[in-house]
Amino acid sequence: MTTSASSSSSNTKNQLLAEEEKEAKSQAQTHSWLQRKTSQASEHRCTCRSFGEKCSHLVKKQRAKFYILRRCITMLICWDDHSSDT
Repeated sequence: MTTSASSSSSNTKNQLLAEEEKEAKSQAQTHSWLQRKTSQASEHRCTCRSFGEKCSHLVKKQRAKFYILRRCITMLICWDDHSSDT
């Protein structure tokens, strides 16, 4: 009976090790995918030719960021916690 118990515990250990290896591989693949995406985003350059077009492109991007930030701040300021009214 002890041999069957020891063999079942070794099978369980092997299964746990296999699951941990799969998880580690998955995390490594996700990490490498994120690194590729980040490097692709940083390598992306504006295809604009003139200095004015580049500046215009940057101004548009910055304006969009400020718009999002302004909307978020407005939402946070105007947000009322209705759950505390009860």
